Amino acid sequence: MVLHGFNGDRVLLGRSVYDNAGKQRVLPARTQAIWTGNAPTDQWIAEVWLEPIVGPHRRFFARVEIRDDHGVLLALADSAPFRGLSADKIAP
Repeated sequence: MVLHGFNGDRVLLGRSVYDNAGKQRVLPARTQAIWTGNAPTDQWIAEVWLEPIVGPHRRFFARVEIRDDHGVLLALADSAPFRGLSADKIAP
C-alpha cells in the first residue's frame, strides 16, 4: 500500500471473508492493522492471516479494505477464490 497526503493521519486495514457464490459475508470485518503516516508519501506491506474456514464444498474469498479514521473507503482488494477446509483437517 502506498499513501499520499496522509502525513500524521491514521488508516485502518480491515479484512473479512465472503462466500464466493453468493457474495455474502461469512466472517465479520476485523481490523488487522492501524498505521499513522509519517511523511507526505508513505508505503507499507502487511501480511493478512485468516483463521481456518470450514466448508470443503464451498469457495470463499478474502476482502481487504483500507479506510481512514472516519470510515471512508480508500482502497479495496479481493483475493482469488479458495476452498474451505474439512473440519477434520483443523486441529483443535
